[in-house]
Amino acid sequence: FDTLFDLLDKDNNGSITDEEIRPVLKMMHLAKMTSTEIPEKTRDYFVRRFNENNKTNTDNLASEFMSKVFMRSQWFIDNDIDYRKSGNRYITMVYKRKQVGSLITLKSKNKQFIIRLAIPSEKIISQLISIYDDQLDLNQCIRPLQEHESVLTGFGNTIIDYHSMGFDNQLKLEIMNQIYSITRDKDRI
Repeated sequence: FDTLFDLLDKDNNGSITDEEIRPVLKMMHLAKMTSTEIPEKTRDYFVRRFNENNKTNTDNLASEFMSKVFMRSQWFIDNDIDYRKSGNRYITMVYKRKQVGSLITLKSKNKQFIIRLAIPSEKIISQLISIYDDQLDLNQCIRPLQEHESVLTGFGNTIIDYHSMGFDNQLKLEIMNQIYSITRDKDRI
């Protein structure tokens, strides 16, 4: 404290004037306004909102997909795609300054988690067929936005419908990672 007092007492008169203390008060005021909390990542915000929405209308398929597929996929783990909060119900996914789709969470019985992408479903399916050699019927789980879904918030005309994925979680994870790669390389499609 003696060192601080010596630094503040510019005129060495043994007392600190209002003028001499003003820089310290200003810094204290600024420090009070600066938060030390780490801001919540947008993707973590989305998962929290999903969990809040899923408390009353438990869509077990959505919860399982979220925890065992989506949160383990490159969509959640990788940092190449930027997630931007766009409202209380959805976030926009951006890659190299271009919108590539949206993640939506709702309080409905069977659509609590919706993935919309800005790549035509046919292009995604054709890329996946080249990998999986027609082994999988992907037309129901990777499909165009239907007319009744056009009122959904978010961005993108393709729906990734995990409700229609009749695969085990490991295959769902592989497919989601492949779709992630296709989304990142969409300029080459």
